[in-house]
Amino acid sequence: MPSNRRGYNLERRVKKMLEDMGAYAIKSSASRGVFDVIAIFPHERPIGVQCKHSGYLRPAERQEIMKTAEKYNIIPAIAYVSKNRTHIELLCRGKTLEDIAKENPLSPKD
Repeated sequence: MPSNRRGYNLERRVKKMLEDMGAYAIKSSASRGVFDVIAIFPHERPIGVQCKHSGYLRPAERQEIMKTAEKYNIIPAIAYVSKNRTHIELLCRGKTLEDIAKENPLSPKD
């Protein structure tokens, strides 16, 4: 499968995972920007996710992500695939994504 197709599929999976956790998620189609998916949980700073199938970020990419996240008060994260499972890992210390999801439970649907 072409790498751009794998990236597109990863972005879609990440968006769906975040929505299932209770976030409002926006995917930036064919982005060449810093974040591929932005997720907003109630009562929390936005989470900016860079999707990399391998999980590897070049040092310059990591630096740009951290700089942008600090400038705009975004929690930086990376999404990657390992052993056929999609993982989202926050790039800052403190809360985990699971902590954020637990603190912002899904509201019952009417």
